[in-house]
Amino acid sequence: MRVNTLNALVSSAIWRAEQLKDLELEEAASSAWLEVSKLEEELAKIKPAEDAEGRIARRGAVRAALKANDLARAEDLAKRFAAEGASQALRKELRELLKVESNGLSEKFPSALRHHKPSEVLRHARLLLERGPFLLAA
Repeated sequence: MRVNTLNALVSSAIWRAEQLKDLELEEAASSAWLEVSKLEEELAKIKPAEDAEGRIARRGAVRAALKANDLARAEDLAKRFAAEGASQALRKELRELLKVESNGLSEKFPSALRHHKPSEVLRHARLLLERGPFLLAA
């Protein structure tokens, strides 16, 4: 797929995700942010990390995964982007994005984070919101 086409799809998916969030359709918004993350990941495959567009795509893929409440995906992307030779500045930015998300989790769920990984806490929090406290065990 061409870069211009991917850029247009990313812009469209971001707009859709923001509109769904404004309408308080959280599950649909999360799905749209996941789509943004996957599209940004495709751009990152095309554009090298040394290129400005490549750096933007890598940051965008991680940030959108976080907005989709998919911390595990965000962590995996950040590791992969760091391993493929991202600059020290980009690696630091990606770590900072993950750190901010983890700090937000620690404020909301301090006890859970003493016993579980942040991605697991986030997954359980999402299940709690979707299913309610009694369906969490299901």
